[in-house]
Amino acid sequence: MNDSWQRLLWVSWTAQLLAIVGFSFVYPFLPLYVQRLGVHDRPSLLLWSGLLYAGTTVALAICAPIWGAVSDRYGRKVMVVRSMFTGAVIIALMIVVQNPQELLALRIAQGIFTGSVAASQALVSAAVPREKLGFCMGMMQMALFAGSSIGPLVGGQLNDHLGYAPTFWIAAFMLAAAAILVTLFVHEDFTPITATHETTGFWRGARRTMADPQVALLILVLCVVQFGGQIIGPVLPVFVQDLLGAGAVDTASTAGIIFAVAGLGSAITSVLTGRFIDRHGHYKLVLCLATAATALVTIPQHYVTNITQLFILRGMVGLTLGSMLAVAGAMISLSTPRERRGSVIGLSAGINAAGMAIGQISGSAIAGAFGIRAIFFFTAAVIGAVSVIVGVGVREPQPSNLDALA
Repeated sequence: MNDSWQRLLWVSWTAQLLAIVGFSFVYPFLPLYVQRLGVHDRPSLLLWSGLLYAGTTVALAICAPIWGAVSDRYGRKVMVVRSMFTGAVIIALMIVVQNPQELLALRIAQGIFTGSVAASQALVSAAVPREKLGFCMGMMQMALFAGSSIGPLVGGQLNDHLGYAPTFWIAAFMLAAAAILVTLFVHEDFTPITATHETTGFWRGARRTMADPQVALLILVLCVVQFGGQIIGPVLPVFVQDLLGAGAVDTASTAGIIFAVAGLGSAITSVLTGRFIDRHGHYKLVLCLATAATALVTIPQHYVTNITQLFILRGMVGLTLGSMLAVAGAMISLSTPRERRGSVIGLSAGINAAGMAIGQISGSAIAGAFGIRAIFFFTAAVIGAVSVIVGVGVREPQPSNLDALA
């Protein structure tokens, strides 16, 4: 393999950063946009917030594995371009919705037709050398987390100063620019799976993936972690509004900063963790420590009384989350033959999205029944259980001939 993988990595990284920035523009003001569409009483607001976040991830959970299998047949680059261009159109259409039902329909369509994260990770993981896989997957996680931090930060500020419509238009432009970048500058040396490998159906391929105990356990661990990590997302802007007071005029921008703090921490540790495991290994130990630390720093969020405390604690969660997801993603790729990584990463993305969706719905339900603060204790318990599962059930990946095709 020559050095062409380096250009593919950096172009894919830049495009993924732009796409995630565009997608995450709406995070800090989506519940506020629902209020603009006519939903004002608190129980209904919490319910709609959960549905709008979960609608996207439920659709993604169903469709990401299918798109992953398609990418193994027809190429990963075309899946990246398709997801980004489609996302640009859907985000632009959110400007003209008249009620929460129409917005929910578009959010569901976003989950069905996008999925740029899994597509980009499959594209990169199939092209890079094995000895650079931890670093490269860490870089792609960095793009995800950096975009997830920049997007809400900028989106919240733009919304407070320009309004909803210009913010949606800018988000759509970012996604279109990302698609054009991949179209023009990424070359994929792709061999369809049907040319060299036995063709299997989607469900047979999924069963084959989940029949590997290591891969299945890592995917399920990520699913539960995403459940715990996403449970606060839909109601976080409402929690910020509670801490600031109902009359605050900068709720969206403040919520954006909090999302950004966590994303920035994750962006830093994902790359550092990727470099560490490439050089020293200790995948299982790092994953176990990261999950345990995430659970521990979640508990104090129940007791916060001001925004500064929430900033600090969400930043600490971001640091541990970046390490956790970077090492788990690398372990899944190392446990999978190169020619099947589109399917496996797609299946992982789908199951992870299911965990995210359940977490988002559960967060709204728990907040409505027991108050927003109860979410933090519940989250800590879930991620603490994951740490135990990792310690007992996950094994250290061993060198193999999986990348003999490189």
